[in-house]
Amino acid sequence: MSGIEFFEEGQGQPIVLIHGFCEIAEMWKDFANSLSEDFRIICPNLPGIGNSKLEQSILTMEEIAVLLENWMEEEGILNPIVIGHSLGGYVTLALTELMGQKLKAIGLFNSTAFSDSQEKKKCETAP
Repeated sequence: MSGIEFFEEGQGQPIVLIHGFCEIAEMWKDFANSLSEDFRIICPNLPGIGNSKLEQSILTMEEIAVLLENWMEEEGILNPIVIGHSLGGYVTLALTELMGQKLKAIGLFNSTAFSDSQEKKKCETAP
């Protein structure tokens, strides 16, 4: 078992919505309610968030992607569209590298496909 906590609504083409840093899956509730009329919306909590298990204290984006790929396989989530917000966008990009053609499409909300600058990295690690 993956230990990933999630909620889902609707049926049809699966769309996985991945939250950002300091957020939880519930942030997607309004989106899920609207989109679930036409799609199967699945919103996981990333490892260490909510009741999702965190097996180690530090995970790379690639390690999170592996955990999510295993979770999707367990839950029968095939050919999903994956949308990531902020940190969830980085996870989405790692999933894309890992899963490639197993994903139907991806989208990024308030995220980027580019690496953080040294200045931004310095700000993110400041106390």
